[in-house]
Amino acid sequence: MVVLNFHGVGPITRKIDEGELDCWIETDFLKRVLDLSLKREGIALTVDDGNQSDVRYILPELVSRGLKATFFLCTGKIGQDTYLDSDDVKELISHGMRIGNHGRDHRPWFHMSREDYNSEVVCSRQDLEQRFSVDVTEAACPFGAYDRQALKTLKRARYAKVYTSDMGCTSKNAWLSPRNTVRRSMNLDQIQQILDRRPPYGSSFKRTVKMFLKGLR
Repeated sequence: MVVLNFHGVGPITRKIDEGELDCWIETDFLKRVLDLSLKREGIALTVDDGNQSDVRYILPELVSRGLKATFFLCTGKIGQDTYLDSDDVKELISHGMRIGNHGRDHRPWFHMSREDYNSEVVCSRQDLEQRFSVDVTEAACPFGAYDRQALKTLKRARYAKVYTSDMGCTSKNAWLSPRNTVRRSMNLDQIQQILDRRPPYGSSFKRTVKMFLKGLR
């Protein structure tokens, strides 16, 4: 299967890092990518960060097409300006969308202290479950960053699935699953290539080695 991942959509509403700009796409491009995904089997959709555009732009397009997605939220961002508030999260849930953990403060899960890993991986999840009365069984690594300690913490916390930002295909039962971020710099032909599982976006030996090495850090 192939996992497509989205971030911000529509007008940029806050100051963002230069590296984030490519992850913020136009609404028309979102619509075209979702239309392409409708024509393929084995496509999963995820959305990171909990931006306000999740309910303003992404949710209506998903609902109109009968699609579902998992929204990975940072608990420390909920209620902040330009991010989802509690009512927004409840609206996502009311439409059958799934909620996953993206940490507390959107920090890379890499070379942190044990206390920080616990806050980002365990406490953040508990906060989501308690506030919204949902089971949070999946996590997504902020910035796609992870190391051996992060994976150990995630496994101890018994997450059913953990998503990275490593490009390529995955399987339904894989615990560590790569995703394909939809970027502003992409065109529809590249998206089609991802959905068709064709190199360089499909599963590859190079990607497998990369994920293995990241897990050893």
